[in-house]
Amino acid sequence: MESCRGCLEKNKERIKELEEEKSELRKKLDCQKEKYARLWEKHRKFVGGPHKPSSKKTRAEKEEEKRRKRERKKKESGEGDTGREDEEDKGRGKPGRKPGHEPAWREQPGPDETIEVPLDSPVLSGG
Repeated sequence: MESCRGCLEKNKERIKELEEEKSELRKKLDCQKEKYARLWEKHRKFVGGPHKPSSKKTRAEKEEEKRRKRERKKKESGEGDTGREDEEDKGRGKPGRKPGHEPAWREQPGPDETIEVPLDSPVLSGG
């Protein structure tokens, strides 16, 4: 019976130690949660717009979001990919003629007018 009391006392001490450790860990966890909440608020303020709740979005924003979602789905599923360039990409090729084409020379333009400019000092002949 005496040995059981000793075990019981040891267990009570261990339980007390574990409860203290638990409360310390709970405090640490609460601090981490507060820190996370502060960082999350900073992030939301920095990122801004896209995280606006749908109830606060305007009709135009909601329509734009739906359009983007449909385009994303089409792109992922392969629909709508006709092999042609998008209108945005037109005209973004390499400038100039393709290799093997003869150059198209334009005539050199003549002067529009001739202006006489007098020299301040006489020109010496190179001698």
